[in-house]
Amino acid sequence: QERKQYGPLGWNIPYEFNLSDLNISMKQLQMFLNDYSEIPFNALIYLTGECNYGGRVTDDKDRRLMVSLLKNYYNSKVVLDDKYSFSPSKIYHITENTSLQGIQAYIQSLPLNNTPEIFGLHDNADLAKNVNETRRVLGNILLTAAMSSESKGGDVEAKNIQIIDELIDKFPPQFDQEAAAKKYPIIYEQSMNTVLKQELIRYNRLTGAIKKSLGEDRKAVKGFIVMTAEMEEVNTSILFGKIPRSWASKSYPSLKQI
Repeated sequence: QERKQYGPLGWNIPYEFNLSDLNISMKQLQMFLNDYSEIPFNALIYLTGECNYGGRVTDDKDRRLMVSLLKNYYNSKVVLDDKYSFSPSKIYHITENTSLQGIQAYIQSLPLNNTPEIFGLHDNADLAKNVNETRRVLGNILLTAAMSSESKGGDVEAKNIQIIDELIDKFPPQFDQEAAAKKYPIIYEQSMNTVLKQELIRYNRLTGAIKKSLGEDRKAVKGFIVMTAEMEEVNTSILFGKIPRSWASKSYPSLKQI
């Protein structure tokens, strides 16, 4: 659960691992330790990385990452090396005193605040986490301010309509794909013309989706159609000059605001 505060950092795709994945992996580890004279590390890595946790992993690179992480814990050095450490700082290691009192004493000696290295992350992961938390807090403050302004009789709807109208007026016309195809035909000698055609299609699709979203949003603010959750998110975002999520999912990567 503590790993969740760093979000999907380190993974290509966010995954929702849960306690059942941990429990089945622990039971399998206990079973192999009790029933086999030699620990089958490869089998443990496969079951944990490909079946238990890996059953949720869809990205090939993420699966490779998971197997690499497991090899830090499922290997012969853990058993043979009394000073084997799970982290570069040597803070997290196997205690030599394996009695109940010894394990309790070791747990008490661990830092109260976990550093990113316990999760296999670089120290800079804290910076990314803090930046995301700050953005979330500031976003909630802005949202609260907007709701407070609305409750005091502020004309938020009129402001939204004004912004929508300004965006629609500034909207560039779509590219003429037929004219571009005649001027830049797709031929063997001009391979970049294929890229140009694909970019024109994608750009026209993006501008068309945004313009349609603005038109529907304007009707919803006016009360002509039902306001959906996506439209509310668009309203709030454009009010603060942010890119709505529904637009960003269809857009090019960019750090610019509206």
